[in-house]
Amino acid sequence: MITLKPTVKIFILILLLWIGGHLTFITVDGLRDKKMRADLAVVLGSKVNEDGTLSVRLEKRMECVVNVYRSGRVKKY
Repeated sequence: MITLKPTVKIFILILLLWIGGHLTFITVDGLRDKKMRADLAVVLGSKVNEDGTLSVRLEKRMECVVNVYRSGRVKKY
C-alpha cells in the first residue's frame, strides 16, 4: 500500500475543500433569481430536431425567456 506524506495529505484536503466550496457557491448562486432588469436576454442554443421542432430542453429555455420578457425584466427595442 502506498503511504502519502502528511504535507501531500494536507494539500489534497485543502484542494478538495476549495473545489467543494466553489461548487457550493456556484450552485447556490445559480439557483437564486435576483429579479434584476437587463438590456438583453441571451438564450444559449440546444438541439433543433430535423423536422424543425424544438427539443424539450430548448423548448423549456424558450418558455423561461418568454416569461422573463413578458415580466418586463428585459428592455423592448
